[in-house]
Amino acid sequence: MIIAVIPAYNEAKRIKGVILKTSKYVDRVIVVDDGSTDNTFAVAKRYADIVLKNIINMGKGFALRVGFEAAIKEKASLIVMLDADGQHDASEIPVFLRELKKSDFVIGERDFSKMHFRARCANMLLSAVFRILFGMDIGDSQSGFRAVNSKIYGKIKWDTNKYGVETEMLANAARNKVIYSEVPIATIYHEVYKGTSFIDGIKIALLMLKWRFFRW
Repeated sequence: MIIAVIPAYNEAKRIKGVILKTSKYVDRVIVVDDGSTDNTFAVAKRYADIVLKNIINMGKGFALRVGFEAAIKEKASLIVMLDADGQHDASEIPVFLRELKKSDFVIGERDFSKMHFRARCANMLLSAVFRILFGMDIGDSQSGFRAVNSKIYGKIKWDTNKYGVETEMLANAARNKVIYSEVPIATIYHEVYKGTSFIDGIKIALLMLKWRFFRW
């Protein structure tokens, strides 16, 4: 069974479209509403197969962990993760699923040249630091569009609740020698940029050092 996990925070405007498009390519869609203060939960309940809600905002890492563990309870063999804000094109899911036939962990790689300047700089720097520290040939360490064979969840399982969940997944994959690959994906931005800020980048870089030198 293929299950998509979508963490969502205040995405009532876009969550319907994301769910409907995603549902064309997977067997079930799980939405984890991470303490939204808008109508995200009510909209998601109408269209997703399973909707879970954190009473307060716990962070993307926490929401993803809740969603992954719910997917595994539902007997998912493959899990796709994507964001609720429409910045991932769900029509690309079949590309991830094909790649999972030869890899256990597939990461979507965005075209940095099509990003806002701030995002481009932050993502290029963080990805370069990650490659140096972990020796894993990843072009886009911060991409949130990914697919996983559920049998390796224990090898990539993350502790962080907020910043750096994507990076910690990769660090754990490197440590446990998970078979991985990347696929090119569309680089989509809407009118509001919500990506990695400078402060977020600093926090993620510090976490990389922690994961590399204290947990390796």
